Amino acid sequence: MLYIFDFDYTLFDTARFKKDFYALFDDLVFDSSNLKIDYFKENKIHYNIEEHLNLLGQNLKNYNYALKVLKSFLSDLGEYIFPGAENILIKSKNDNHKLILISWGNMAWQKDKVYGSGMEKFFEKTLFTDSSKKEVLESIDIREGETVIIINDNVRESLEMMKYIDNCKLFLVQGPYSENGYGIASHQLEEIIDFK
Repeated sequence: MLYIFDFDYTLFDTARFKKDFYALFDDLVFDSSNLKIDYFKENKIHYNIEEHLNLLGQNLKNYNYALKVLKSFLSDLGEYIFPGAENILIKSKNDNHKLILISWGNMAWQKDKVYGSGMEKFFEKTLFTDSSKKEVLESIDIREGETVIIINDNVRESLEMMKYIDNCKLFLVQGPYSENGYGIASHQLEEIIDFK
């Protein structure tokens, strides 16, 4: 069986990570009430550290120091992996399942988080995209008749991926993007062990 895992909100506690990451700015700026975090979402562009620091302009105390602090924080993110996630990946590997990780967003930002968490070691392939996950599916070797399970918190993204994979099932992880009008139940990550 082939498992295709998402990273943010699926294996990684992105909500807690963001809270702690943005708290670092309290010491890096003069006015922490104006961090311009919403700029990326409002403009529908992927988050980028350097671009964020440039946006802060005169509010930023020292660009080079801020970049050093933020990069240092990103180098050790193991504590943000959801409890039990590593055990699930180890058990899946021990059961001879192939594991692939696909992460969507600004590729440098996603790589910093994935590699900073140490999770890449569990996967046969770790793929990053800043366009759409369906575009990286072509680089995955899926054997004819092989069952593929997508483990993701984002229902719309998953259903789009499933259009391009035969014999595919969705294990929807409970998260901020799992609410849906399709009648697809969401689960706690640890329930993947018994998912058929």
